[in-house]
Amino acid sequence: MMIQPFLSSIATEGEYAVILFDSAYSHTVVKRPKSGDFRVQPHLGGKTEPSEAPEGAVELARAALAAAPADATYARVDIVRGNDGQLQIMELELIEPALFLDVAPHGEEAFANAVIAAAERAKLLNA
Repeated sequence: MMIQPFLSSIATEGEYAVILFDSAYSHTVVKRPKSGDFRVQPHLGGKTEPSEAPEGAVELARAALAAAPADATYARVDIVRGNDGQLQIMELELIEPALFLDVAPHGEEAFANAVIAAAERAKLLNA
């Protein structure tokens, strides 16, 4: 079970997902709930749309990724605006996250390149 405080900004502004491949910024989407709700999941009526990253979000995402115990080929950093108005990390997704390539097709090539580069690095380490 995960328990988190209610943040009204999720219902009004949404939840941002900042996507990075090999630590390089790729794209951002915003997940918004249906009217009158706070849940952003599509099966509950939420919508996901391409978005500009809020000011400071990419830097915050990179800082979160830098604190991870190992390099990540891909990452999704979910960011929300706290009740104090400051951006805060909600989740750092490093294992099987949704990367929202369906709404940001320009990220497909970057994702493929990151996976290929990771495979090549692994091959060199095992040679």
